[in-house]
Amino acid sequence: MEEVIKKFEHNHHLQHLVQVFPFIFIVFLVQVYLIKQFYQELGTSGEMIVILGLGLVSMLSMFIIYDSFYKITLYQSHLHLKFLFFVDQKIPYGQITGIELQEEEASFTNITLHLNKRKKRMCYFVDDPKEFKALIAKKLLEAERVSLKKAA
Repeated sequence: MEEVIKKFEHNHHLQHLVQVFPFIFIVFLVQVYLIKQFYQELGTSGEMIVILGLGLVSMLSMFIIYDSFYKITLYQSHLHLKFLFFVDQKIPYGQITGIELQEEEASFTNITLHLNKRKKRMCYFVDDPKEFKALIAKKLLEAERVSLKKAA
C-alpha cells in the first residue's frame, strides 16, 4: 500500500454550517410567516411551508453527507478523490497542470484542478487550501524533475 502524505477533510465547512444554521432557520421562519400572511386565502400555504421545510432539510442533509463522505487523499504518486460509490478517481500528479483556489485566505474553499487536455476537476469545501496547494505544487515540481531526468 502506498504511503499517504495527507488526507484533506471538510471539518471547517461543517463547523461553518453549525454557525450559520440559526440564521438559516430564522430566514425559514420569516418565509413561513410571509407565506401564511399572503397565501392563506389561496389555501396553499400549508403545502408551500412543507415544501420549504423539505428543501431546507434536504439542503443541509446533502451538505453533511458530502462533507462526511467526500475524501481527498494525497499519495506519493497521485491524488485520490472518493465519494461513496459515485466518485473514485486517481489523478497522477503529472496530469495536473494547475491549481486554482476560490479564496486564498479562507479556512476552507473550492479548488479547481486543471488537468491535461483542458479538463477540470472541482473539489468543494476543502479544508486548509493553502496547504493543499503547496503540497500539490511540491509534487508537481518533483514530477517535473523526474521527467527532466528521464529526458536527459
